[in-house]
Amino acid sequence: MVSSNQEKTITISLPTDLADEAQRLADQHGETLGAFIANALRDAKKERAMKELREIQAYWSQRAEKLGIHTEEDLIRHLESRMSFSTLTSTCRDSHGQQAGPTWPWPGLRLKSIPCSSAHQSLT
Repeated sequence: MVSSNQEKTITISLPTDLADEAQRLADQHGETLGAFIANALRDAKKERAMKELREIQAYWSQRAEKLGIHTEEDLIRHLESRMSFSTLTSTCRDSHGQQAGPTWPWPGLRLKSIPCSSAHQSLT
């Protein structure tokens, strides 16, 4: 695997007009053609990830709307009604009973069957 600070030389074929446009844009940005294309590929990768995220958000937003979930409190109530949750507590305790910090993004909400460290790790 090639790390991000290493380079690999490749040869690609592009239509003449596209190759000329890429070179012109690289020159405008003060970059080499290789750097310009690498940045364009990184940008395309980020855009695809953001598009996927927006699609996932739209799907779950529609599902939540159908269930009457509009706020974080609505979500917590819905989850509590469907799953087995422990008594609301704002922190986990380590094996010595010491406060270990919040379990996940919703302080006070913790699954009964998952230890604090496992719940936190699964959500990060």
